[in-house]
Amino acid sequence: MNIFKVFITIGISLLVFSGCAKYEAKNHLELKEIEKGLKLTESELKQDPDDTYMNYYHGRFLVSQKKYKESIAYFKKAAESFPYSTYHKLWLGIAYGKAKDYKNEQKVYEDILKDKNGNYKSAWAYLGRSYYKDMQYEKALETLKKGIERYRKPHSNMYYYYAKSLNKIGDTENAKKYFKEYLRKFPDYSLAKWAVYNLNKLEDFEYSNFKIGQETVSIRNMDYLPNSNDIEYYSKQGLNKIGKRLLEDKDITLYIVSYDTNNLTRAEKRVKNIKKYLLNNFSDIDFENIRIAWFKTPRKIEVDKKIFKRDVYVNFFTTNKKDK
Repeated sequence: MNIFKVFITIGISLLVFSGCAKYEAKNHLELKEIEKGLKLTESELKQDPDDTYMNYYHGRFLVSQKKYKESIAYFKKAAESFPYSTYHKLWLGIAYGKAKDYKNEQKVYEDILKDKNGNYKSAWAYLGRSYYKDMQYEKALETLKKGIERYRKPHSNMYYYYAKSLNKIGDTENAKKYFKEYLRKFPDYSLAKWAVYNLNKLEDFEYSNFKIGQETVSIRNMDYLPNSNDIEYYSKQGLNKIGKRLLEDKDITLYIVSYDTNNLTRAEKRVKNIKKYLLNNFSDIDFENIRIAWFKTPRKIEVDKKIFKRDVYVNFFTTNKKDK
């Protein structure tokens, strides 16, 4: 009886320890402590090579080191040892994709969709992305369209890669439409600056990227109410993003430059209204921390070594106080 209790106690202790290791690995991943995470998972896998979570986290740490091909074996083991976890399979697909093995990546996502009766949003998005990267643009469009139509809130990648695929087949007008749809729905996501870049390449300057401190802010260009110098709603949203960056980084000075080839007075009034809006809505910003200028000249914008001129434009940039 006592021996039985000992075995039970050891078994419970191992389960608890295993659970602790899982959360420790998760914590290392969240804190980007990759080396510590690898040491932990390597140690755990020596004791139990089939541990689902240790294989999964080991794969994640290897992906963080861009060792994509090496990570595949670990995601495979995690997926095989816990076949009901779609998330582990998804990361197997991601690893294949990062290793540029698109055929195997596509097979993983297709299997997920088969298992889930087509109901797994990320699999639709990543399958479409994989077809795009594999230069199968028509398949990408078909897949991503199904995903967009299926969900009330589609995955952000669906709009971006749908736009990219449209552009590849020469449908530039609809490509612009979907890049803008991405920016309207996901203005702060990681692909926003690339959506803007692609729009600008297509000679559409409704949106711009501005480097505010160390971050790129993607916003709609300044627009105004009809026959007025008052800032319209969507432009205010962009200014709010810039204002928040100024509060986050106290070491930068913001410069706002207004260009208007037809009306210097209008350029002056508008740039002053922009500064006033920022100061009124972000009271902690110092008046001297925003500098303004205005010119009766076009703004020259370079995109892929090609110069474009905008007759009416507002430019934002920053300098670091420490560099002065």
